[in-house]
Amino acid sequence: MSRRIMYAIALFAFSALSCRLLAAQSAPAAQIDWSAEDSSRVAWLEQHGRTLAGRHAIVVAPADSLGDVWHRALTDSLDRGVAALRRLMGGTYPWQ
Repeated sequence: MSRRIMYAIALFAFSALSCRLLAAQSAPAAQIDWSAEDSSRVAWLEQHGRTLAGRHAIVVAPADSLGDVWHRALTDSLDRGVAALRRLMGGTYPWQ
């Protein structure tokens, strides 16, 4: 078999496979509802979590997920970030 024929067959096979893959991807994906179980997650955290409050942020984490030092560091970091965002935004607006 000549090289041209082999290349043509390979190109045809690749094109056919690509078309099949594109057709399979065109079907809409099922949408995930990330907030569907929020109330149960919050209830679980209220029972099993530890809460640390900064001036601008409150961090609730499962009791066994973060050590005290890491929990405090995360709270402090988020607290500074929220304060910086508030300064950047410039204050309370009527729509907030």
